[in-house]
Amino acid sequence: MNLTAITDPEDVVSLHFLDSAALLTLADLKDKTVVDVGTGAGFPGMPLKILEPSIRMTLLDSLGKRITFLQEVCNELGLQNVQCVHARAEEFAAEHRQSFDFAVSRAVANLSVLCELCLPLVKAGGYFLSMKSVESDEELESAKKAIKILGGQVERTADYQIPGTEVVHRVIFIKKIAETPKKYPRPFAKIKKNPLYLNSKTIVVNCIQNRQSTLTKALYKQAEVGLEAVLLLRCGYTQQDKSFRMQRIWDSAFNNQWMLKKKCEDIQNDLTT
Repeated sequence: MNLTAITDPEDVVSLHFLDSAALLTLADLKDKTVVDVGTGAGFPGMPLKILEPSIRMTLLDSLGKRITFLQEVCNELGLQNVQCVHARAEEFAAEHRQSFDFAVSRAVANLSVLCELCLPLVKAGGYFLSMKSVESDEELESAKKAIKILGGQVERTADYQIPGTEVVHRVIFIKKIAETPKKYPRPFAKIKKNPLYLNSKTIVVNCIQNRQSTLTKALYKQAEVGLEAVLLLRCGYTQQDKSFRMQRIWDSAFNNQWMLKKKCEDIQNDLTT
């Protein structure tokens, strides 16, 4: 069964087990209810449960063979108070809203998407702990709109080095300060199609204020902002020159499609008023 791309025993210990265990040095999980969303091969949830038996752990994954494997491991190790659940996170949340002290995830999905899947599961006053790369600043910035909508607030970030390696990772602490609106999480198809990223207008303004002539490749990829925002920047909107060469955008990029013209016009009006 292919559960992880990392197969070297030493790398599995450091890059999976020790990386997961780092959460116990950064947060007090003793006697807490914890859900590991998108647990995969059981990381970080399984090492956390083994090292801190008082945790009431739920391992959640959408792939049945992973959950079957994890249940067998729990049975073999005699672990108590562990639930291995085969379900999609957005469906699981419908019946378990605000049921956990902590949600944790090492999933590679964008932070905005993870927040929509995880924050509805967390009680008010609890935390979503997202394990990310240290190069996640732009991803975090683009997720702030989603975090606010979903009732969260970024409390802090903590960087840590995995023992015995030079690898440095980051945990983003997102505190649940308000109830998540009941319409979230949406069906995953809608989450993927219309993520709760910063809107195009806000990203354009942020880039202008930071004197960026174009969106960075990372932010464009992570935020998936509309093409109009990128083109508006490339067509010369600056603090010195507040004119948009709209005709160039419309003719060359949008091929005179009136709906996209209107969208650009709305952004222009918002930015100049």
